[in-house]
Amino acid sequence: MNKKNVLFDVLFVFFLTFILLIVSFSTSFSLSNTEARNDLKAYANEVSLSINENESFDSIKNSYSNVHDLRITVFDEKAEVLLEINNDEIEPAQEDRLSELENNLNSYYYKDSITLGYSVLYYVQELNNGFIRVGLPRSNIEKTSFDILIYGSVVIVGVVLVYGFIKYRIYKKTVSRLKENVESLEEIAGLNYDLSSDDGYKIINRTLAQTSNVIKEQIEKLKSEKVKTEYILDAIEEGFIVIDGDNKCALINKFALTKLNLKRENVLNQNYHVLALGDELNNGVLQAFRYNSSGFDKEINGAIYRFLLTKIDLRWLEKSAKSGIGIIFFNVTQERLNERIRREFFQNASHELKTPLTTIIGYEEMLQNGLIDEPNEIQRAREAVIKESKRMESVIEDMLALSSLEYNMSNEKKVEIDVKSAIKDIVSSFDYLINEHKIKCKVILTDLTLKMIPKDFDRLVRNILSNAIKYNKESGEIKIRLTKEYLSIKDTGIGIDSKDINRIFERFYRVDKGRSREKGGTGLGLAIVKHICLNYGFKIEVNSRIMEGTEFKIYFNN
Repeated sequence: MNKKNVLFDVLFVFFLTFILLIVSFSTSFSLSNTEARNDLKAYANEVSLSINENESFDSIKNSYSNVHDLRITVFDEKAEVLLEINNDEIEPAQEDRLSELENNLNSYYYKDSITLGYSVLYYVQELNNGFIRVGLPRSNIEKTSFDILIYGSVVIVGVVLVYGFIKYRIYKKTVSRLKENVESLEEIAGLNYDLSSDDGYKIINRTLAQTSNVIKEQIEKLKSEKVKTEYILDAIEEGFIVIDGDNKCALINKFALTKLNLKRENVLNQNYHVLALGDELNNGVLQAFRYNSSGFDKEINGAIYRFLLTKIDLRWLEKSAKSGIGIIFFNVTQERLNERIRREFFQNASHELKTPLTTIIGYEEMLQNGLIDEPNEIQRAREAVIKESKRMESVIEDMLALSSLEYNMSNEKKVEIDVKSAIKDIVSSFDYLINEHKIKCKVILTDLTLKMIPKDFDRLVRNILSNAIKYNKESGEIKIRLTKEYLSIKDTGIGIDSKDINRIFERFYRVDKGRSREKGGTGLGLAIVKHICLNYGFKIEVNSRIMEGTEFKIYFNN
């Protein structure tokens, strides 16, 4: 809309009201003429009836002389005037009157009055012996219609002026408000148009069009940024959740939805209780709001997750947003397991070292205080001290070996090992124990070469073979088989219960703790075997039956 439109609206209203005025005038004029003609005819009939009833002219004159502007004239058959009521006009000659009356008999006609100076509407009706002519001034008939025309014109002009003024004021206010809004949009869109022109709508329309395009581009950029943000968040292998100041979930990534078994549409803008993390989350949120951060562990579907909560400013998410809570959670199952294993390791290590150390200190104190003075007793005490010292040495050596294997800290280089020859050497080193326990050792070996650190291969075979000897029966049997694919060491010993098989590779785990210590075991041998297999990519398999024996099978190509 502009000034031309305003002017067009005003002209339209003017012409519309003008047409209504003309229609009103025409209608009023027609109705007034119809009413006047009906009145003239009625007066003519009344006067004719009075004359036919032989009523005197004086009586008739008295009856109609008070009717305002009514003119009544009665003529004889020769157009001579017999009676005049309210007629100030000078009549023409008789022959002219007779012609006039005869020509306009039973009809209406206008006649300009020279004497009176205005036009009169007449109606002529024939009598038995003459004529009756009844008339009314034209001005009286058309007065109402012309009043409507005059006053209506004034009203129209007034209405159009008022309408035009109001329309222009509305136009100016609307343009002013639009300019303010468009200027605000220009700031957002980075445009700079001059909106001071009087006909500002064109500029406003152009500005709005340009601003609309800029805003669309910004919206598309925001959508693109949102997609990028969601993609990045969903690619993170950690749970990420944002809780706003109203305790509603404002953001959640794919990892969190998967681990919590939730759907995005059921979480966003909902209270954080839908996360179903219980009192741990409630307390964590309260602490984070109060102390700016908090954390807790939560077990979900058999895995342990660490939740870290931090109070954050959410204005990056929404301009009017309050402070909220950012939550990151990740799987710490292995870390917690390692912590538990480390705790148990140190506890067990302390215990394994404390027992022989207590024995050593006890014997040494007794010897120092002279509590043992017999030569045999002294000799036995010294043997016990040496035995326990060697046991401590074995535990420490195995602990150091296990630590080196676990963190792969060995500086020794891998070399090609003749596995067949190495196994023979290891078996030979156990000849004394094998013979002592009357064990029959059957060895079936195939030529094979492996690239390993020699010490690691020695520990791998020695620890398994050592257990096969220690926990075998008297006169038992050991079978060692080497193929291109695997190494098998099978005994006929006491066997391992199925409930213990999964734990025999743990540090210091013993199926029979008393018997193991009695036979000199440190509880670390199979843990060392497991870590050697892990480091070289071997697969170890255990098959065992109580009192029937155990088989350890190591596959080289896992």
